[in-house]
Amino acid sequence: MSMIIYLELFKKYFKLFYFCFLKKTGIKKIVRTTEYSKNYYNKAVAIEQREKKWLMYNGKKLVFDYAIDIFEGDNNIIKEEIEKFGNVKTVLDVGCGTGRRIPYLKKKLSNISFQGVDVSKTRIERGKKKFNNIKLFVSPADKLPFKDNSIDIIYTHHSLEQMPYTIEKVIKEFNRVCKKGIIIFEPFYELQNKAGKMHNYVNDYVRNIPKHVVSNGFQITKFVNLNRGSYSNQSGLLIGKKVKK
Repeated sequence: MSMIIYLELFKKYFKLFYFCFLKKTGIKKIVRTTEYSKNYYNKAVAIEQREKKWLMYNGKKLVFDYAIDIFEGDNNIIKEEIEKFGNVKTVLDVGCGTGRRIPYLKKKLSNISFQGVDVSKTRIERGKKKFNNIKLFVSPADKLPFKDNSIDIIYTHHSLEQMPYTIEKVIKEFNRVCKKGIIIFEPFYELQNKAGKMHNYVNDYVRNIPKHVVSNGFQITKFVNLNRGSYSNQSGLLIGKKVKK
């Protein structure tokens, strides 16, 4: 086992110990407002442009945001769920970052028009430079720049977790904009192990996504833990079909 893997394991278990301490003492490290997330990711992109940042994903050493297909398995799941809706012409990635997921999906689903929005102006600007044939917009998720029923499918990938204080408005906005349904690829609190729930608490991530989905005009047709990602932040999948009024 290489030194970098030992280092990542040490960091992982140190964080778990730290999370336990904060949970027991009632301390929260972060208050994850929209402004916090916007500022964090604007800064994160600036850091990534200056240096290579390594992260572990399913045991592989990867360069963050430089390898377009690092989440290829996740992208395939999203692709398959889009296809299951049938007759899809337009798809929106909410919280798209630089839009790195869209080129892969466009290649696999060439008959579909893809667009993306993100609250971070820096990430969107970077995405436009990398992918000049993709429509990307700066926008918070609860105020999407689209007309009612103008997008067939909306999907997210580890972006709703950043929205604990606006989640109700966000899902309501999804219902306004989408025609068919939503694909939510997130680390759901309800499906996490103990380490994941501690991770959620300390990082002030969102909870009760399924509740907000149902109360804002969607029928949940799938809700499963995919056992993907890190031990303390495992991804789950929720499919919501829009209920016709």
